[in-house]
Amino acid sequence: MRLLPLASFIAFMSHLISVSAEYKYICPSRTKFTTDIINILRDTMLTNRNIDGLMTFNTFGRTTLSYVFDHRIIDGVSHNHVIKVQVETRSASVHEEKEGHLGLCELIFVVD
Repeated sequence: MRLLPLASFIAFMSHLISVSAEYKYICPSRTKFTTDIINILRDTMLTNRNIDGLMTFNTFGRTTLSYVFDHRIIDGVSHNHVIKVQVETRSASVHEEKEGHLGLCELIFVVD
């Protein structure tokens, strides 16, 4: 009952708090990348094939571009973050490489 007189004030203040919610790629190490960053990388890879470190793979008539865009040391272990782009569909996926193993970064709606 003590909060009842403050209810309108609490409602007003909670209305003023802005919440940032968006889709992000969440990797197994809990590293996060926004879709904006990944989309810019994807578009750059598709328009400029002369990027240093960009690899092209042709498998079963499909072309995949792969690029290591981020490197971090987490708890003493090296992590590479890789974007892979299917040229025909322009779709991108993000992966985390750790000790020779490749894990998929999931696209999740996140409220920060």
